[in-house]
Amino acid sequence: MEDLGILIQSAINEERLLALIILVQKYKKSKEEQIEEIYEFYHTPPHFFEGSFKDPKERLFY
Repeated sequence: MEDLGILIQSAINEERLLALIILVQKYKKSKEEQIEEIYEFYHTPPHFFEGSFKDPKERLFY
C-alpha cells in the first residue's frame, strides 16, 4: 500500500490512474479485513484530491 500512496499523490495523471486501477482490482479480490484497509487508505488524507483540486481557480472539473 505504501507504493500506492506514492503513486496516488503523483503529479502525473497516468500514475494516479494506475494507483486507482490497482486499488479497484485489490478491492475486488479482497476479503473483508482487506477491504476495510483499502477503504481507510483511500479515505485518509493526503490523497490526490489534496492540493490543486481544492483550489477553485485550479479546479478541472465542476
